[in-house]
Amino acid sequence: MRRHALLITLLRLNALACWLALIAVVMPRAWMDAAHRFLGLGPLPPGPVFDYLARTISYLYAALGGYAWLFSRDVPRYLPAIRYLACAYALFGVVTFIIDHHVGMPWFWRTGEGPFLVIVGLAMLALARNPGQPGNAAPSS
Repeated sequence: MRRHALLITLLRLNALACWLALIAVVMPRAWMDAAHRFLGLGPLPPGPVFDYLARTISYLYAALGGYAWLFSRDVPRYLPAIRYLACAYALFGVVTFIIDHHVGMPWFWRTGEGPFLVIVGLAMLALARNPGQPGNAAPSS
């Protein structure tokens, strides 16, 4: 499979995963609390700030998925934006890992979230190399 097709696939899988965050935008608070407890994080903090942050950040993830899908529809046109997105993902993964460690997230969260984002970002960046570089040539007839 060509790098171009792999990049499209990665962007679209990423978009689909990001769109799953829309569930949290409308999820009843009781469900959030149950999930929070299931993950061993205890009860949800009281007050509107947690709800606001959980729901708005979930929507931002979904919006980010929209960009990934849009970029996947015309990779050559959006290549600079895809490279930016890839770098942002990798950096976000590092920052997220540090934050997760600092706030005391469980080990499975710390090792799953930040490093995964770094891997996705670096994979996007590797696949978004210039079209003329080796590994992206069209098959010869």
